Amino acid sequence: MIRADDFLKKIKNLKITVIGDIILDEYIFGEVERISPEAPVPVVRAEKNLYNLGGAANVALNIKSLGAEPLLIGVIGKDSPGERVIQKLKEKKINTDYIIVSGEWKTIVKSRIIAQNQQILRIDYENNMEIKGDVFKKFLESLEKVQQESDAFLIQDYEKGLLFKKTIKEILEISKNKPVFVDPKFENFFLYKNVYLFKPNLKEVEKSLGKRVKDDAGKITVLKNIKSKIKCKNIVMTMGEKGMLGIDSKNRVFKIPSIKVEVYDVTGAGDTVISLLSLALCSKSDIIHSCIIATIGAGIEVTKLGASSITKSELTDGFKNFYNRLFKQVKFLTV
Repeated sequence: MIRADDFLKKIKNLKITVIGDIILDEYIFGEVERISPEAPVPVVRAEKNLYNLGGAANVALNIKSLGAEPLLIGVIGKDSPGERVIQKLKEKKINTDYIIVSGEWKTIVKSRIIAQNQQILRIDYENNMEIKGDVFKKFLESLEKVQQESDAFLIQDYEKGLLFKKTIKEILEISKNKPVFVDPKFENFFLYKNVYLFKPNLKEVEKSLGKRVKDDAGKITVLKNIKSKIKCKNIVMTMGEKGMLGIDSKNRVFKIPSIKVEVYDVTGAGDTVISLLSLALCSKSDIIHSCIIATIGAGIEVTKLGASSITKSELTDGFKNFYNRLFKQVKFLTV
């Protein structure tokens, strides 16, 4: 068993470059007391607003909260949401030197309206355009600056404009002597060649293939094909309440269950998983123990509202409550 305090000590001096779409999560809390006379929809009387770091910024926050150092690369607009992002990052003591601020870009905002403890609507403000010109040039400059000091590169893809064929090629080229961890989305799914860890979820796998995959045998076959096609060393597929299914660098197939908790909100669970997988693997934990640590983190995160980082004390408690139990339930499968 890996002890939580040993794990936290090992990751303390790690520097992980996090590359991806930076998002501001807005939560509007209110009460519903009537239906609108204009249309059959509830009228929400807004009472307060809450802002959280989302997207790649939430990944960086997870890394920072556990004591390692994130180097965040992304694009925000020269606008009030962008200012709020920078303010939140500075409050958390996350380095903002490598973030590109552009007047041609609008900061991505996901605005959620919550009433009676339920999310009733989400509004997304986003660009969905590929970066180019001066923004692309500044992106390359940021990559060059972090290359020497970074222990690993973590790519968090949300398909919001930063990551596409050209930028992915540049990232993979500059990071070729460092471990690269990828949480993909559909459009760029097969562009991430030769990475150390590829972590899709089941929905992304099915969308990339254009078909449903039901049983373990089918899932294993699919993962083997993806692993062979992109030539990644390790592949781990998250399956929500059904846990994780993966193939390691020795082509061993393994399955790890999820932990049983009362799920409040799954937003940000994938961010927590890729953050912890990256930290654990960089600290020389093997893929099985790394997945167990990530599973514990995800189980903590889904009990909170929105994309939230986990703390050292929460992870320590999670180790005590779940580590041995999960380790005993690891299964190695054959097809």
